[in-house]
Amino acid sequence: MEAPTERQRWQIDYYMNTDLDSIWISLGLATKKPSGEPFDPDQAKQIGQAWFESKKDELYKIVCDDWNYAEKIKDEWYQNKHNLAYTISELIRDKVGLMAPLTVASLMVRLGLKKPCER
Repeated sequence: MEAPTERQRWQIDYYMNTDLDSIWISLGLATKKPSGEPFDPDQAKQIGQAWFESKKDELYKIVCDDWNYAEKIKDEWYQNKHNLAYTISELIRDKVGLMAPLTVASLMVRLGLKKPCER
């Protein structure tokens, strides 16, 4: 099991502790092509939330079903938020396109995986 680097640990801490609106806005900005229009944080937030909503079933399937979250989380290694978020980022890397996988993985951990994985 590969551990996250110190920089990745810092990034995970940032996404675990920053307000959710900022994360939604950064996801929205990452999906929107530059148009020269003024930055609208509300619009960026909506775009980010919509992007996550459109991908979440596929992302949770990868983590919950393919990776078997219910079993993996029993391992003390994955009870550490840094190790869990980093591992998830590696699992979803190919599915998030231009999004930063560590951002999306940290968001998933922060929102909680137990309930989505109980389905």
